[in-house]
Amino acid sequence: MRVLVSAYGCEPDLGSEPGVGWNWTKQIALIASEVTVLTRSTNAALIAGAADRPTNVTYVYIDLPRWWRKLFKRPGRGSQPYYLLWQALAAMKAYRLHREHPFDLAHHLTWATMTMPAGVAILPVPFVLGPVGGGVRTCWPLWRDFGARGLVYEIGRTCLQRLALINPMVWLTWRRATVVLTQNPDTAKVMRRRVRGRVYVCSNVGISRSEVLVSRDAPKVNSVDPIEVVFVGRLVHWKGTVTALRAVALGPKGSVHLSIIGAGVDKRRCLRLARRLQVEGSVDFCGSMSRSDVLKQLDRADVLLFPSQHDEGGFVVIEAMARGVRPVVLDLGGPPTLVGNVGVIVPHNPAGDVAARLAQAILQASRADPGPVIERASEFDWNTKRRYIELAYGMALRAISRRRFGRVDEPI
Repeated sequence: MRVLVSAYGCEPDLGSEPGVGWNWTKQIALIASEVTVLTRSTNAALIAGAADRPTNVTYVYIDLPRWWRKLFKRPGRGSQPYYLLWQALAAMKAYRLHREHPFDLAHHLTWATMTMPAGVAILPVPFVLGPVGGGVRTCWPLWRDFGARGLVYEIGRTCLQRLALINPMVWLTWRRATVVLTQNPDTAKVMRRRVRGRVYVCSNVGISRSEVLVSRDAPKVNSVDPIEVVFVGRLVHWKGTVTALRAVALGPKGSVHLSIIGAGVDKRRCLRLARRLQVEGSVDFCGSMSRSDVLKQLDRADVLLFPSQHDEGGFVVIEAMARGVRPVVLDLGGPPTLVGNVGVIVPHNPAGDVAARLAQAILQASRADPGPVIERASEFDWNTKRRYIELAYGMALRAISRRRFGRVDEPI
């Protein structure tokens, strides 16, 4: 079987989308005889130097001209316009490659979102889309924590989600998909109404087996030391940094020490809020860190506080769980799917009490046994993705009828 994979992000030894592209592609290579991966030329150096690069995978590097990159991909302006143009380039390249040596199946893998088209969808072969995100709605009950900039962002994001429903290129991608994998149930529900009978929930998040601890020290009981809580993420409104600071302020004074790892446009607002809430002594703004330093910080933590409002997945949640760090998340987007019943999932309604519930959840999580948390993380080993890929490819190649495809909220 010859498979063409579109992986805009694909780099070894990284998390997030680049890690998804690399690790899923390695699993695909164990199923297919030949794999061709369309990715960006900026990934070429790391891929060429990877010791675990599969021998039956060919990487085809495509990019827009340099002056286009300068025009459409500037810091602070986002990558969506550039991504759209890259998909157009990927479509042309995929068509030429298919004419030279036909593929049996196409798979749009990374940066897969329900609001954007996929170039490889044009090929006349079975097409697997995802795991796709983009369907988690804005949590408007928490609008007071957005700030002015965040409020404008969420209005624009909501409009983009609505426009995707009438975008003909997005519709073509959906209609061409033989199988749709979604990162979480929220996106699955949106896709269900448009792509009936072809949708399954399958998180794209994974972790290497070597990163999962065998055991961890028992939780602290009646300790005079504060609970070590870590927040990891960009300092933007929807990551919930403001809500996290309010939660620290509502707990007993000195009972929690929060380390905030990340940088972003909301840092000044968060610093002002920390002073106003009088929690400067309990909060450290650590700035951006390398992945290895983040993992070291997690090794010293008791609880991961991740109050993100519309995260599709949440790599840091699994990375923390693999180290026995008990997660506290909101009941929104992908993190609850990862946490299962081993962490604390906090309801986002009523919005006025969210910070107080998070403060209580931190205390509850700090007393939990880390053993089940580590065991849950091991279920997301990258090798387990192979079974999902085999099922999805089998369904796509057999073109199973919609009636036999199963429930939308049922994991593969």
